[in-house]
Amino acid sequence: MDLMHLLKRGALLAAANWPTVAIQFIAETTFQMLLAVPIVGAAILVAVLLGADLADLLQGSLREIFTTIASALLSEPVALVAFATAFTLVLLGGSVLMFAVKGGTVEVMTAANAAAGPIERQPLTLDRLRSASRFTLQRFIEGCARLFRPYLALGLALMVVYAVSIAAYLAFVVYGYRAAEGRVLIIGWAFIAALAAALLVAWFTVINCLYL
Repeated sequence: MDLMHLLKRGALLAAANWPTVAIQFIAETTFQMLLAVPIVGAAILVAVLLGADLADLLQGSLREIFTTIASALLSEPVALVAFATAFTLVLLGGSVLMFAVKGGTVEVMTAANAAAGPIERQPLTLDRLRSASRFTLQRFIEGCARLFRPYLALGLALMVVYAVSIAAYLAFVVYGYRAAEGRVLIIGWAFIAALAAALLVAWFTVINCLYL
C-alpha cells in the first residue's frame, strides 16, 4: 500500500468513526484547560507577591509561560514548590485521562480497520463509509478498560524517559558551561549545547514514534 492510499484510508476511517475523534479532541482540550489552571493561579500569585505584570506573565506558549513563572518564583521557594507540585499533579492526572481515551480510540479504530476492507481503493459512497463505522459507546469503554493498564505503563515509562533525558541534557549543559573558560571555549560550548538540544529533539521524536 503506497503512502497516498494509506493516508486516504486513515482519513476515511477517522471520518467514519468521527465520534472517536471528537472524544479525543474533547479529552485533549480538557487536558490543556486543566494544565492552565495552576499556571494562571501561579501567574496571579506572582503578580500579587512580586508586583509583576499579569499580561506579561501570560504571554507566549504554555511552555514559555511555565518557564517565566518558574523563573519569577525562584525568590519564593515555598511558592515555587507549591506551583511545581500542583502542575505535576494536574499533568499526571490529565495524562492518565489521555491514556484511557487512547485505549478506547485504538479499540475502535482497530475494529474499523478490520471491517473496512480496501475502502481506500473503492469509489467513495455513504454506504461504504458507514460500513467502516465501528464506533459504539460500549466498544469504546471496553477498549478504555482493556487497554488502560498497558497504555498507562507505556505512558509512565515515556514520562520517565523524558525526565531522565531532560535531566541528563541540563546536567550536560550546566557542567559544560562551568567547565568552559574563555570566550572562545564558551562560544564553542554554546554550539555544542545547541547540537545537543537538536539531538534531544531527535531522540524525543524516535521515542514518540516507538510509543505510537
